[in-house]
Amino acid sequence: MREVEQRHVVGAILYNERGEVLLQQRDHKPNLRYAGCWTLFGGAVEDGETFDEAIRRELIEELDLEVLLTFWLDYECPARTVPGEVVTTNHVYVGQVRRDLNSLTLLEGQAMAYFTPEAAALQQLAFEQSWLIEQFYRRHNTLPAVVAAETAGKGMTTKTMTGVDAVTAIFEQAKTEGRAAFLPYFPIGYPTYDASLDAITAMAALGVDGFEIGIPFSDPLADGPVIQAATQIALENGMTTRRCLEAVRELRARGVTQPMLLMGYLNPILAYGVEAFVADVKAAGAEGLIVPDLPPDEGEFIAEVCQREGLALVFFVAPTSSDERIALVAQRATGFIYVVSLTGITGERKELPADLTEFVSRLRKQTRNVPLVMGFGISTPEHVRLVSQLVDGVIVGSAIVRAGKAGTEAVRTLTQALLEGLSAE
Repeated sequence: MREVEQRHVVGAILYNERGEVLLQQRDHKPNLRYAGCWTLFGGAVEDGETFDEAIRRELIEELDLEVLLTFWLDYECPARTVPGEVVTTNHVYVGQVRRDLNSLTLLEGQAMAYFTPEAAALQQLAFEQSWLIEQFYRRHNTLPAVVAAETAGKGMTTKTMTGVDAVTAIFEQAKTEGRAAFLPYFPIGYPTYDASLDAITAMAALGVDGFEIGIPFSDPLADGPVIQAATQIALENGMTTRRCLEAVRELRARGVTQPMLLMGYLNPILAYGVEAFVADVKAAGAEGLIVPDLPPDEGEFIAEVCQREGLALVFFVAPTSSDERIALVAQRATGFIYVVSLTGITGERKELPADLTEFVSRLRKQTRNVPLVMGFGISTPEHVRLVSQLVDGVIVGSAIVRAGKAGTEAVRTLTQALLEGLSAE
């Protein structure tokens, strides 16, 4: 296939409370690859539009419908107009429609209908979309209630969650699916700037729930040898705090919509200026901060700015934390609490501590309903499976960073295995 250019297309899998998927039948037109076939709702991204803006516009133009959508995945296929010459990148969203089919007005196309999972599986969708329906039902055995949104006609506004609200939503969605959320860590600039963005984009396409985005620092006290070495390479590649903020912007432009929390140490934030840094984090499109060397009893000056900007600020607890420290973290953390699984630095471990269940039980008594996300030492699908039974979210860092040295495909393969561990019984 000769790739002349790459266009961007958006599509939405819309489903109702019964789990039926809404499909649109297209008319046959010359030179188009959908002779009467069924498709998802959506269309091409126009100049100057973000992918989020494009799919909202398409649904209004096609269905006079506004619905809260969650980004799911990307895939590539030949363009509809000149098959074999142009490749399009298709950005797929999911959302629940709470209106009857008869109450919807189709403004484009030939017909529309709701299909059961069984009936949808028999449809041959155009633009290589058939497999999406199968994967959708495989991934959403229990349809996520958090994806559900109020739907309305013309004139209503779609709510787009950002900041701490977006972070909170990923745990609500994971809970409705009966699983923990998965938030991989990856530093900007390793092994190169472009490779780090490719790795993050690949993980986003697999459907991870969010990201811990590393800002390289010369003295990463909480990190083990794998991440220390990676961030040193990133610094040698010219990474700066400001460059990492630009990376978040670029990831958003690529269509990554999952919440991103920037993980960085205190000194670069102070050097940047707290007010300016938090404002620029928000402007770049990130949802919050993870600052390992910021104690909760000394973090009020950053917490106030984050609260004003609506960003999450994550604090840490460890097995050595006193009950008083745990209570303080529970009071001041927003988004989630980062649970350090062991005493020491980050890094891959063969076995996790035997007393994790007791540790988490102690935390639950004092942290109220704040989500608990565990990291440090988690590196295999089996680790993920075990930890996900205890907490609300799982972070894997060193193992994914190590895979990053081998390239994007290695990151994709490991992330897929970790996601499968997350859903394993």
